[in-house]
Amino acid sequence: MKKNYFLRIISVLSITLLLFLPDLYGSTGNSLTRQKALNIINNSVFFPRYSIIRLPIGSGVNLRVLITTAMDIVGEGYGKDLNTGYKCASDLGHLSLSRQRYGMFNVSVTNEGKKYGSIINKTCYGYSQYYAYRVARKSVYRVTGIRTISNSEVEVEFVTRLDHITKAGYCIYPNITYDHIQNIGRASLVLFDDGWRVEKMKFKGAYKEWVDLPKHSNQAHPYPNHDEVSH
Repeated sequence: MKKNYFLRIISVLSITLLLFLPDLYGSTGNSLTRQKALNIINNSVFFPRYSIIRLPIGSGVNLRVLITTAMDIVGEGYGKDLNTGYKCASDLGHLSLSRQRYGMFNVSVTNEGKKYGSIINKTCYGYSQYYAYRVARKSVYRVTGIRTISNSEVEVEFVTRLDHITKAGYCIYPNITYDHIQNIGRASLVLFDDGWRVEKMKFKGAYKEWVDLPKHSNQAHPYPNHDEVSH
């Protein structure tokens, strides 16, 4: 009698444990836990590791026109970012600015500056090159949910925050803190024979719409800077 009673208790406890395990560990099918999803997204080529300021470089850069145009077309905040970005990069010895005729400047990246950013050969505000000046590095610090689409596909929602702020970051944004900037993202993960992989990723932009991100280098990326760095 006692044996049957204990067997029933064990049976009930086992069923209860199975029901609550997914909630306790935040897991979904095929053993994808929230912690595992966090690690996969952090190491994905889709994840924009750095927040950057894009500063056009080269010969004949008209800083006054560039900054004014940025304020008019993109927004006052981005124009101020450019203005402060050039000043900080020059003061920190990361950019060399040589005045030319008619308000033009020859802007080049110093050897020290190469440690804090990358030269990108893509058009930026009419100039053929820009300096991807790293303001801060970020990472996924919390997965907020996993939505199962099928046995081999899920959507993961997550939140990012800064885990490193550069000298440029403190110079351009004096009030910046590690918990000051948080972005919400979503990643689509697909199950392959060797495990889960990120297929695409998107973030909420300045106007709360979802912006899809292509694959990119973690050195620089096309995500709008003024959306990433709040003031």
